[in-house]
Amino acid sequence: MSFPILTDDVREKLEVGIARGEDGRLSVLIVHLQDETATYNVADLHGALSQCDTLLKLDRGADNQILDVPFDGTVSFQGYGVAVVTNASAK
Repeated sequence: MSFPILTDDVREKLEVGIARGEDGRLSVLIVHLQDETATYNVADLHGALSQCDTLLKLDRGADNQILDVPFDGTVSFQGYGVAVVTNASAK
């Protein structure tokens, strides 16, 4: 588990934790701390995250459900929320 050093422009907006497995699994938990709409480039948080292909998120726009949405390299939040980006396929 690691916690990347965030740039000044996102430090107050996000909490981020990255987990790596011995089997090559890579996942990041992103917590959006602001009640505003925002989009973040995940590779800016850590370059290896561009390998990921699955995005699960929950925010104001999710209608109280965890959304499995296409991952295009970015995570968008509508207000406070959490997201997981991973290279592990959902089973």
